[in-house]
Order: sequence, then structure tokens, then C-alpha cells
Amino acid sequence: MAQKEGKCIIFSAPSGAGKTTIVHRLIQEIPSLSFSVSACCREARPNEKHGVDYYFLTIDQFKSKIDNDEFIEWEEVYTNNYYGTLTSEIENIWNENKSVIFDVDVVGGLNLKHYFGDKALAVFVQPPSMEILEKRLRTRKTETEEKIQMRIEKATVESTLTELIYTAAGVVGVNSANRQAISTDLVNATKYPVGTLDTKAKIQAAVVKYGVDIIEAANVANDAATLTIQVYVAAGINGVTSSGSNNLSAVNTALIALDPLALDTQAKIQAAVIAYGVNLISTTAAGSITLAMYDAAGIVGVNSTNLGAVSAVVAAGATGTRDTQAKIQALVIKYGVDIIEAASTGLTIDSFIAAG
Repeated sequence: MAQKEGKCIIFSAPSGAGKTTIVHRLIQEIPSLSFSVSACCREARPNEKHGVDYYFLTIDQFKSKIDNDEFIEWEEVYTNNYYGTLTSEIENIWNENKSVIFDVDVVGGLNLKHYFGDKALAVFVQPPSMEILEKRLRTRKTETEEKIQMRIEKATVESTLTELIYTAAGVVGVNSANRQAISTDLVNATKYPVGTLDTKAKIQAAVVKYGVDIIEAANVANDAATLTIQVYVAAGINGVTSSGSNNLSAVNTALIALDPLALDTQAKIQAAVIAYGVNLISTTAAGSITLAMYDAAGIVGVNSTNLGAVSAVVAAGATGTRDTQAKIQALVIKYGVDIIEAASTGLTIDSFIAAG
């Protein structure tokens, strides 16, 4: 991406829900918005123009751009029918000091939200009903019966509680593997009465509960293989990773060895992760202690600037002083305080963060 970056608004919906009408009206009303023209492989409809409504490409042209890594995101919506967002399109809009507005399908919207994160506001447009959606598609008179049926089937799936809806609500931990179970729980009035569905916090609580339930079940079944990164994320557990320090297997093994009764709260699971991180730091040579290890141990204030010095202090300490998160954190704070005490100039934000 270009160095200049701005904001995005992502409108996502099944075909025929009305997202394009909304997007066009917003562009008319707000001059600072600019429409992101997507690329696709389908034929142009009447009144559609290349470079205005879509970049209409052949399949070979589209695949060539995939090979050249020219897309932020792309998908094969139907067989040999590709859609995607060109990196150059976003760069051009941001270089004009405008915000990007997208008109995409549900999967495209989810991909864009994952890519842009906090830079993007995601809006899901729910169609009034499948009957009205079908009527709108037929009124267009632009597609065959077969294509209309394909769009209706796709819309039926997309109009359920999708990952994009959770993402737009700021709820983390929902993915294709757990979405159905979480959604079923949420719409179950006996578990979550309608009045409890009005806050992000309560929805997030349901997601966390789902993750904790899986971890507890894995413990009882002595099956560590079911504990994936996604399960920990859903449970709100930080510090577990399959890359870098790669502690997933070790944390899984430690968790299923615990008494099941110790797994009844998120806090206790988090404590197990922190214990893993602390143990890892305690048995590692100073030069091999990574930032990921401090993260797993719940230690804040360590960064690339102070990593070497903090690790040297930690590794030089008596073994008995390295057995708790609190004591290691105290060493990090001492390092920061020492810098501040010794410096008359050149104090950085990192120095104060390290000092707590």
C-alpha cells in the first residue's frame, strides 16, 4: 500500500439487498467519499461502464493480476466468476485525500475488514426478506433463471449471522468453525434473553464462553489437538501463538493436565498461559528471550530497545526471583526507573512505559 493512508467504509450485502443504491446516495451527499471500483469477470449489464461500475476483465486477465499480487482481496464468487479489490484503486483514492467506500459481497466485506482493521467501518445491509430479494433480482431482468437461483441460495446463507456482522460489531473470536454454535446460543432466548443482546460486551461474553467450553471439554477428554489458536482467541485468552515462540502445543499440554475444576474461568486459563511464559523465560538464556515470550508471560513494557538489557537482568537474577510474573515485571520496571534516574536528557516514551 502507499504510505498515505486514510479511512474506509465497507457496505456489504447479498446481491439485491440495496447496498449499491445506498453507496451511490452517500457519494452524492459526501464529496470526501470516493467509490472503490472492483474488478470482476462477469459480463457488463446494460448501462454499466468499464472503469466506472467495474473493471471488466477476462478470466486470464484476472488470474494474471492475482499472480502479480495486485489485489488486496479477491474471491471466486461463482465458478469462473471472480471479484476483487485492486491495491492501486485504494492507493489512488487515498492519495487524493479521500475516504474509500466499498460496495462488495459478504465474503469480500469480511476480507476487507480483516485487512484494514480499525481503518474501516463495516456495514452489513440485511435484505427485508428472501421473497423481496428474489423479486428485486427478477425485476432487474439482467440474468438467467439459473443465475438468479444461484444468487438466492448464496443470499440465504449470507443473511444469517455472518462473521462480518460480528466483526462490524467489534466482536473478536468468531470464525467459520465456531460461528454457527455461537449464533445458535445467542438467539436462544433461554440462554440470552432478547434484552441481553443489546451490547457488544454481552455478545463478546457469549463468544468467550464458547471458547472456554471447548477448552474445558478438551481437558475432560484429554484431547489437546482440539485446542487451536481460534479457540483461545474465542475464549479471550492472550499470549498463545503458533508462530514465533510457538507455545500452542506446550500450553495445550499444560491445560489438559490440570484438574478440570481449575478450568472454570477465563482467568485461570489465562494464568496457565502466563505460567507457561514465565517458565519459558526462566529457563532461557538471556540472548534467546524474545518479545513473544514476554507477551506470553503477561509482561508489559519490554520492547526492541530494552529487550537485551531487561533479559540480561532477568537471566542474572536468582532462580527464585524468576518464578512469578510479578517479580519479572518488577525487574522490567526497575530497568525503566534506572534509565530515568540516570538520564537528564533523551528520555523516551519507551523509558516511561518500561518504568510502569
